[in-house]
Amino acid sequence: MDHAAKALSRVYWQYRNSPRLKQWLRILPRIAQANLEKPLDRIINLLDIDTATGDQLDIIARIAGIDSRPRMTDEGLSYFGYAGTPNASAYGTAPYIGPGQQVTSFPIPDYLFRIVVRAKIYQNVSVVTIDDVKQAVDFIIDDDSQVVDGQDMTIDVIWIKNELSPNLRKIIETLDLIPRPQGVRIRKLEQRPVPTDYQYYAPSFVAYRSEFDVAINKTWPAA
Repeated sequence: MDHAAKALSRVYWQYRNSPRLKQWLRILPRIAQANLEKPLDRIINLLDIDTATGDQLDIIARIAGIDSRPRMTDEGLSYFGYAGTPNASAYGTAPYIGPGQQVTSFPIPDYLFRIVVRAKIYQNVSVVTIDDVKQAVDFIIDDDSQVVDGQDMTIDVIWIKNELSPNLRKIIETLDLIPRPQGVRIRKLEQRPVPTDYQYYAPSFVAYRSEFDVAINKTWPAA
């Protein structure tokens, strides 16, 4: 609520063009806005994973059962940098490393830690059916996925349309983020081009294009 606007809306018509009166009426509402309304908003959104940062996100993680923020090593890690630079990636998909800064490992940034916390929350409540695996993937990476039961003691988890960033794929592999039944192991994580449209002789010709799907194959060991 904008308390200053609320106060000004109650001024009598004949005084609405008085700048000094309006300035005086804004004093207390602005104090209330800064010292009451904004702190209350922060309390309400305290456990919002999408907006929490830093220590606030660490608190949510501890509630979910993660004692400390995982660390990433620089082996195969992508950094925010110029196109063409080795291991460079786009803004918002990789952490920033300063010029000349030597880093072997560091705590994962907030945008990746949110994904880890989402995965932990889902692992806490999931019974890991086929539907649970799909819902987990959709929730963890914020995408639409398709889960195909191979009917041969395997489960293929397929992400449709959106390609995973290198750092996201790295934490999925190293931190085992996708919920899975006891005894199930992740065998591989791969990208493969999938044709979506190819109508060469059709009246309404649609050019050939590919979308990258990412598949994780999960296999139950033989009994």
